[in-house]
Formats: sequence, structure tokens, C-alpha cells
Amino acid sequence: VNCSVCHVAQKPALASLPERLGRSVSIREVDVAEDPALARSYRVLTLPTTIVLRPDRSIAAINAGFAPADTLRRQLVDAGLTLAEAAAV
Repeated sequence: VNCSVCHVAQKPALASLPERLGRSVSIREVDVAEDPALARSYRVLTLPTTIVLRPDRSIAAINAGFAPADTLRRQLVDAGLTLAEAAAV
């Protein structure tokens, strides 16, 4: 999918998270054109959309539109990333 915000803003914000939070963060990029069933299962209607999952794979947060790295970091902590891991930034 041709999404300029995805490539110019969201991708760099996501790429900074493992650097800031360590290996405790796993990021998966999904092309909605290639995997429409997965996009439908999370009700993705806007690009970019970021979804933060808890360790049990339940949804902790959904961001429709651009989400800055600081927002994503906070959501990851709220989803169960330990403060010790987040403090090691």
C-alpha cells in the first residue's frame, strides 16, 4: 500500500522503539493489501494504524493515524512492559 505517512513518519518511530526499549519489543509490519484478513480482524480502516498488544495478545491500544514513539512507549508500558525494561532507555 502506498502510504507516505507510514514510510516517512510511522516507520522511523517504530524503528526507534527496540533501540529505546531493548529486545523486549517485537514489531510486525503488515501490508493490508497483502494480508487483508488480518487487517479486518483488527478492524483497520486508517493507515497508518498501530496496535499495541499485551503479552497475552489482547489489544492494549489502537492508534488510527500517526503515533509518535513516546506515545507508543507509554502504551507499551501500560500494556505490561516492565518499568525496569523501559527505564533502561
